[in-house]
Amino acid sequence: MSIVEQKSFLKSIHPFDSLSDKELEQILGVMDIAYYPKDRILFDEDNEPDNISIIIKGKVEASDKEGNVEYFGALDTIGACEILHYSNERVYRVIEEILCHEIPKSLFLELIETNDAFKTFYLEDIATRLQALRKQNQQTEFTEFLMARIGDIFIHSPYIVEGTTPIVIA
Repeated sequence: MSIVEQKSFLKSIHPFDSLSDKELEQILGVMDIAYYPKDRILFDEDNEPDNISIIIKGKVEASDKEGNVEYFGALDTIGACEILHYSNERVYRVIEEILCHEIPKSLFLELIETNDAFKTFYLEDIATRLQALRKQNQQTEFTEFLMARIGDIFIHSPYIVEGTTPIVIA
């Protein structure tokens, strides 16, 4: 993946889309691509992550002692909460070999300190995060709508009925 493709990839993921070009360049300067085979333990209760990982492809399972399981796949970020909360109560295991971008913990923490939108995404509660994602998706859909050409719209043939036909049947 070229630098331009990596930058475009990062900009397509929230909250990285809120970073400035300078901040994205900082990430690109230190970001690595990593491969992990199936059944590899990425980190667990005893091993804190050294970076955050953005999954390009593959799947990761996070499970705790109570049996709760969460799955992560393409475009998901793992390790951020564990770094910010300085604790981890789950085991992160690769269940389908993964390819991911890795951003060092030190740079991630620096971005949290210097970029309010980035910080808000990781430190707000889940409801606020979902609302922000929903708003972003609505803006994207609206932009696509505005960019559509009349010639691109699929027009259906009219369905003609008698004036006495009930609306339920029409």
